[in-house]
Amino acid sequence: MQFLDKLPVDGYRDEIMDAIAANPVIILTAETGAGKSTRVPWWLWQAGKKVHVTQPRRIAARALSNYVARACSVPWGREIGYQTGLDGNRSAATSLLYLTDGVQMVREIQGNRDYDVLILDEIHEWNLNQEVLIGLVRKNLDSGFFKLSGKRAVIMSATLKARQISTFLNQAPVITVPGRGFPVDCQRRHPCFLLPDAANLLEAGHNILLFQPGKQEIDETIRNLKELLDHDNQKAVILPLHAELSITEQSKVFKNYPLPKAVVATDIAQTSLTIDDIDAVIDSGVKKEVRLVSGIEGLYPTEISTSECRQRAGRAGRVKKGLYILCSERGMDDRLDYPEPEIRRLNLESVVLRMCKWGLSPLEFSFFHRPNRSLILKAIQNLKIFGALTPENMVTADGRRMAELPLSLRGARLLLEAEKGGRRVTDRALKVIAIFETRGVVSKEFAGEFYTNSPFKSDLLNQLDLWEDQRHNARLLSAKKAALAREIYGELKKRLGGQPVKGPLTAAEQKHLFRAILSGFCDGVYFKGDGVYWREGEERQIERTSILNQTKPEMVAGLPFDLIINREDQKTGNKEEKYLPLLTFCSELSFLQLAELKPFSYEKRRRILLQDDKLSVSEEIFFGGRLIKTMAVEPDWTRPDEKHAILTLALEWFEKNFEHLPCRAEIEKNRAWFVEASGALNEKLPPFDLCLRDYLYRQLRRSLKIDDLRFFFQFHPALQRIDLHHLLPHRWLKKLKSARWPKQLQIKEMDIPLEYIKGKPYLALDQGQFHRIEAAEIRLPSGEAPGLRLQGETFPDWTAAATHYND
Repeated sequence: MQFLDKLPVDGYRDEIMDAIAANPVIILTAETGAGKSTRVPWWLWQAGKKVHVTQPRRIAARALSNYVARACSVPWGREIGYQTGLDGNRSAATSLLYLTDGVQMVREIQGNRDYDVLILDEIHEWNLNQEVLIGLVRKNLDSGFFKLSGKRAVIMSATLKARQISTFLNQAPVITVPGRGFPVDCQRRHPCFLLPDAANLLEAGHNILLFQPGKQEIDETIRNLKELLDHDNQKAVILPLHAELSITEQSKVFKNYPLPKAVVATDIAQTSLTIDDIDAVIDSGVKKEVRLVSGIEGLYPTEISTSECRQRAGRAGRVKKGLYILCSERGMDDRLDYPEPEIRRLNLESVVLRMCKWGLSPLEFSFFHRPNRSLILKAIQNLKIFGALTPENMVTADGRRMAELPLSLRGARLLLEAEKGGRRVTDRALKVIAIFETRGVVSKEFAGEFYTNSPFKSDLLNQLDLWEDQRHNARLLSAKKAALAREIYGELKKRLGGQPVKGPLTAAEQKHLFRAILSGFCDGVYFKGDGVYWREGEERQIERTSILNQTKPEMVAGLPFDLIINREDQKTGNKEEKYLPLLTFCSELSFLQLAELKPFSYEKRRRILLQDDKLSVSEEIFFGGRLIKTMAVEPDWTRPDEKHAILTLALEWFEKNFEHLPCRAEIEKNRAWFVEASGALNEKLPPFDLCLRDYLYRQLRRSLKIDDLRFFFQFHPALQRIDLHHLLPHRWLKKLKSARWPKQLQIKEMDIPLEYIKGKPYLALDQGQFHRIEAAEIRLPSGEAPGLRLQGETFPDWTAAATHYND
């Protein structure tokens, strides 16, 4: 078999194949259109090698594998196929496999290296998966894996920091291939010429590729371009190309048409994808880039880099002399050399989770572009919030499952919670996830009308009901987004197994589904403010399409998202950027619902506080790792943990304030008795402080019903008089009595002897001492009242003696 067209890389075949045979890793830079993505894999496959070729996008993996299969005259999906996270066309016989880099990253981390040669294509994009793959190539080089296994890796790109990567990969050899021989005339024009230039080129019979930053700009460009052509009675085929389109819609751009063709695309058409009949490119010079700013993802317009301009220019001139028009106030060379890598601007949760699952430390891993440490730590924190990691950074059972799902962390948690509700809840949850991953399925005409039959107010449930009744709601749905959501839902069903389940949900199942949605958005609770929704100093507005704009509930859970849009000033006509801090995919919730449904990460904690000598108990409600409510409550003495915490704080307060308490004298007297008693027994008693603490703990546990500790320790009866029998077990008191201790008592500075008759202590008094002493003063350290010996007579206690003499 032979490819019909001759491409620049063909002249380097022997050099490339020899370099791959001789080196564990090589780097191949080839300009756009040189043929590297098709020829190099084909040569290796013809040589009997099993080859994996990674691509950054699903559409590229599908298109390239289909093209090579057709060129080789083999059934697509047999020897030559593709695999993405959601779909694929391959068999057990597939030996040339185009796959998305995320799929290969998972296989690589798992040690599933069932290839002879791994080709990492379009590395200049530097998405998160590519960063990990390049790091793993480096790890395998350092470990000697390539030398021992004989496997090879080829790093390919149109524009690349080849020398820096060569150094990173132990001086891997670099081969550079020029692009096609057709020249491309590069021009720069003012942005106002973008549409007129496009119309003029179409009128001249050119097929054009027009780059715009996002879907909104694409739709606006297509509408205005059609109006411009209609005004001049010109006809053309005008097609959109962006990631939200279905496979069928995307494939239209590759077809040949009798009329001039205009493809209006995002940067999805910048690399990998080749539309062969394009001979002119018009570039706005702007792309939309997702960035993580202050922990919130947002979509920001960004000037493309010089290398990206050159890649876009390379889309022209494939079949004849080409034209590239940069419609921007900034020239091609007046830009950053290369775009900022994703690893320094995006959420790293999925990558970090997969690395942790397979024992790779993201903080120690050798990335080519070292990410900001704070981004890794933020990802680890989020993984803990959503239950993927333990507090000790170990992957949980849920985390292992999440790492295997082709879903965001949020979508994975939603699915895991939905599965607890059974098959029907899981099926609906997959549709909800498809809607979420598609960024919603409603059209521009949708203004937040309420359609859901669910008892719960949720944008996702509302869009789910709209989607499931498409025949009656076609006007309110975006046909393209709905088709993409159906595709995602179908692939998820295929991936997870099971058939669609029909029939309405029961009330219990509806609760399960809403609980799952809340679990997926647990970190996005906001409260109603003055025209905004807020949390912790952050203010947002609910997105225009939300059903909650009508009711404005007190509390919502949603996904924060920042958007920068260009709006025309009504007075000047100039376009200006406007920052919109939005809250998307909102659900109304209440504390009553949270308490009833108990979604994942919902937690109630009770905290004991001590301030200004007063004890108080607060109940704190946490959701998504955030404290969302605090309220004062009464102590719950039936809870052992709470009681223990209260008593512990009370004892700490006592020790801190001991010097100023009235009970200090009583306590110090008992401390002295402990010393005397130890000497009398010639045996060490238990530590006094331990005995005292135990006594105080018992009194607090029995009697502390008020919040003022100073009042308790000053006036509680049990602290007005303390004896050894309060502090010592009975067996010690018995020992002391047997040892005839004490020998005397000191009362009013009088040392009065004690006599022991048949083991009972008697206080020996004369008549004068008897009249000077009051009954309350006759007190043994044990708390026992002694008998009295008075004028040769014995009395069991003071009362008996007083009665005898008064009579």
